[in-house]
Parts: sequence; structure tokens; C-alpha cells
Amino acid sequence: DKSCVAWFSSPPVSSCLVALMMMMVLLVGDAAAVSYTLRASDSIVGQGSYVAMSGNGLVSLSVSSPFSTAAPVLAVAASPGATTTQTSLSLPSPCTSWFFISAPLVSSSGNIFAVPCADGSAGTFYVAVYQTSNPSTPFATIANAFQPDLSEDGSTLAVAPYYPGTTIAIYHLSGSSYTLTQTITTIGVNALTLAPDASALAVSDAYIQ
Repeated sequence: DKSCVAWFSSPPVSSCLVALMMMMVLLVGDAAAVSYTLRASDSIVGQGSYVAMSGNGLVSLSVSSPFSTAAPVLAVAASPGATTTQTSLSLPSPCTSWFFISAPLVSSSGNIFAVPCADGSAGTFYVAVYQTSNPSTPFATIANAFQPDLSEDGSTLAVAPYYPGTTIAIYHLSGSSYTLTQTITTIGVNALTLAPDASALAVSDAYIQ
């Protein structure tokens, strides 16, 4: 009735209701927050050039500096705050060395990761692509690829040749392998990034475009 409406709309009561609603929002937000524990034991010795991480923070990939011969290391945690399981990658054929000038990457979902490598004798660059669940052997090795990026779920892979290459190749995951689906001619590619849903990409030559 009108008396109830008047009571709820009175300044003291309405102020209390607003304060109560704000407290409920804060409590719900705090309950949904994820707590992480950082440990020095998760440090990866011998690495320090690049690091990539999945969207949920459970999968990370680190690459050593150009002055080190240490292999890239995949670190996977079963849950937030859990100790990581670390795996040193084996150099895939036909690569003769890891390529430490280009950054590795992990898909946002964490299911797939990619690392650049090179065949020094042939002067060819590759991108080795792995499933996080099986990091011992890449399921795809893309030749003439230097700058890679993955869509959120890893189903789309974009790669460019060594700078100043002007061609971007788009691969789509079909079954257990990637199939070339599109080739884009653009400016000299020094860096590229793919939209999470693979609907668009951006390219920079690091100088003027």
C-alpha cells in the first residue's frame, strides 16, 4: 500500500537499501575471484627472452635468450595455484636450432602452442605447433614461417615469412593437421596479431605502417 511505498522511499531506508545492494555485489565479486599463490619454485632457469601464457594462466611457454642453448620450456598447472609440471621441448626435424628472435605463443584456451625454429644449413624458418597434452612431438611444422599467431582455440594459425616478407598464410585445423585456406599479400610483416575468433588480423612493419 501507499504507506509501504513511502517507507521504502524515505531517505534513511533507501540509503540503507543501496548500501546493502553494494555490499552484496562486493561479496559476490569476491567469492568469484581466483586466488593465486606465487612460488619461486616455478622459476625456469636458463630462460629469459620470451614468455607466453594461456588466458586462464595455467599454461605458459618460455624461450631462452639468443645467448643460451637451453630448449624452450612448457609449464602446465592442473589448477590455479598448483605447482607447474615443466617439460623441455625436443628440437623437431628438420630444424637445427631454436629461433630466439621471434616470440613463441600459447592459444588463449591453452590447448595449443607454437615455437619458431630454423634449419641453419638451408636458411629456412619453421613454426612448430604442438598440442599441450602431447608436447613431445609437434603435430604440424610450417615451413617458411617466422611470425605466428593463433586464434583463441588454436583452430586458426596465421604465419608470415622472415621480415620483410609480405605474405601471410592462414591455416585452419582440420582433424589433426592444418590446411592452408587463405594467402594475404600485405606490407612487410614484422609483427602480426590474429583476432581471438580469427575474424580479422592486424599487421605492422614496425616502422611506418
